[in-house]
Amino acid sequence: MSPLEKIYVKEYAQELLRLAKSDYQAAIVLHQSKQVREEITLFHIHQAVEKVLNAVLCWREQAVPLAHDLLTIIQKMDPAGLPPDALALQDLTPYGTVRRY
Repeated sequence: MSPLEKIYVKEYAQELLRLAKSDYQAAIVLHQSKQVREEITLFHIHQAVEKVLNAVLCWREQAVPLAHDLLTIIQKMDPAGLPPDALALQDLTPYGTVRRY
């Protein structure tokens, strides 16, 4: 395991899913506002996706990358268990990093 990864207790996956749902709900509310930049909404979408992916790793008792790069997280997963367009999720990474500023 890299020092840039952490293994959480399996039960933490539930907390990550709860937090992901909150980020998703925030994105919905922000999307409905005409006063909020699209990048802010997409930041919360990125955060929701990141937490869901990390919850999967956590549930499987795998090391969770301490990074906001969705491709890094996706690459830790078994490709056979991913949906067909999973790699497209990496397009959200800039919204969780440089585009949010």
